Amino acid sequence: MIRFNKIMVLMGSVIMGIGLATGAQLATGKINVILIQSDYQDAVNYHEKLKTDIAGLGKTQDELKEKLKDYEEKSSDTKSIMEELDNELKRNEKLLGYKEVRGSGYIITMSDGEPKVDETENSIDSWLRIIHNEDMLKILNELKQNGADAISINGERVTETSEIYCSWAFISINRKKLPAPFVIKAVGNHEKLEAYVESEFNQLRNMKNRGIRMELEKMPIIILEGSIEPITPRYLQEIEK
Repeated sequence: MIRFNKIMVLMGSVIMGIGLATGAQLATGKINVILIQSDYQDAVNYHEKLKTDIAGLGKTQDELKEKLKDYEEKSSDTKSIMEELDNELKRNEKLLGYKEVRGSGYIITMSDGEPKVDETENSIDSWLRIIHNEDMLKILNELKQNGADAISINGERVTETSEIYCSWAFISINRKKLPAPFVIKAVGNHEKLEAYVESEFNQLRNMKNRGIRMELEKMPIIILEGSIEPITPRYLQEIEK
């Protein structure tokens, strides 16, 4: 009887062990199935997220390309505008006498005529052979009207603010007193200038007939140096709108 009971206890222990092992395997198998499905779903979700992120990056890239194109266009426009403004500044500096200019034109050299043997001081003859303010102003006006773009007298550029004042054998221009002979250099339309110089009716011809010494020289290239300081208004005030 005792032996039978021991056998039953042993069999029960074996059966219990088998049951526990089987349960553990089933339980383990069930957990493994859940983990595999979870990982798969996570992978699917991650894949979808990557696709969304890539699509978003593609959209951002397109937007950045459009912005870059827009910046390049604006940059190109700004560059061209700056170049145009720079060219305009340089052109104005030349016209205002700040910078050197060059071109074809004429060089006119003149000085007072020699006195006559029987000439009386302060007579009409002495007055006629002397270069006066009016003579210089008429020549400058005629040159400007007949194709001259830039003019200088004894190296001083003639501008709208230049004063012209003759005093005996001297001329005052740009607050500088310069001696004779007076050398006028005119650069501009060579055809118009040539027609003016060769005309019978101009101030040059009139002065030459009065006995004033004058030489005219046609030049393919004449260089006029810049001689004017930039104008800085000291008393003008801007009007605020």
